Amino acid sequence: MQTSSRAISILIGLLYWMYLDIRQEMYDYRQKIEEVAIMNRDLPDTLQKWHELSTLLLKNQTTSIIRLNDLERNLENLRINFTIYRTSADAQQNYAKEEKIVADFGAKIESVLTDMERFKDHYSGILKDHTKIKIDLKGLSENLTDAQQKALGLHEISSNYSQEVSSLKLYLRNNSISFQDFKNEVRLNFSHIWNELNGNKV
Repeated sequence: MQTSSRAISILIGLLYWMYLDIRQEMYDYRQKIEEVAIMNRDLPDTLQKWHELSTLLLKNQTTSIIRLNDLERNLENLRINFTIYRTSADAQQNYAKEEKIVADFGAKIESVLTDMERFKDHYSGILKDHTKIKIDLKGLSENLTDAQQKALGLHEISSNYSQEVSSLKLYLRNNSISFQDFKNEVRLNFSHIWNELNGNKV
């Protein structure tokens, strides 16, 4: 009887210890899941910022192409005007007309120089924006990589937890069968002892 009571106490203590261990593991898993959830909470904002930066970069590229095309047209017009000026100067000796042609030509040169200066300022701004975009994209890439690693870690934790739960269920099922056999044996022994005691009384 003492051996049976001790075995039952040991088995109950073992089950209680396993219960506490499982609760601790579940708490640890919950903490890690919350960390990943906090990380993923900022992910939509990160993707939105990435989209805005990409749109800005594309817009700057489009604007630069337009400015370059305008500058190319102005240079072509300048070349044409210069050709016309030389042709006119060679064909006639009308100095008044030459002065007008020179004045027009100078005005066009001034216009081209102004456009070139504006483009230089615009391109300088684009370079600054591009540098900022590169820095922001690098930070966004690091955040996304960190989020992917967190998600991968969570998947591994979930897989390990599922395996441990399956092992525990199998262990508890096997021990439940053993414990049932043990209870049946104790009940049979107790019944036998009870019958013997009643027989001795008679």
